Amino acid sequence: MELLHEETHLRRRPVDRRLSDEEVEQGGLLQERVIEITEIGEEAVVTKEAFVREELVVTKSLHRRVARIDETVRRTQVETERLPPE
Repeated sequence: MELLHEETHLRRRPVDRRLSDEEVEQGGLLQERVIEITEIGEEAVVTKEAFVREELVVTKSLHRRVARIDETVRRTQVETERLPPE
């Protein structure tokens, strides 16, 4: 990034010559006045902004299946309990 900045330099140069009355009047010399010089400069401005770049969608599904298992049971133990008649 290239930034610009202005600077104003004022240099005095000695000159020794007489002005004619016509030069003084045409140039508006010997009058009180204000001269404004404006300088400009650039500044870098850095900001942060939040952006959504990607979304993730997570879903869950339930699947049921029936499996047939062929095995031989070696021993079966059954416990019984006698209930009173109603």
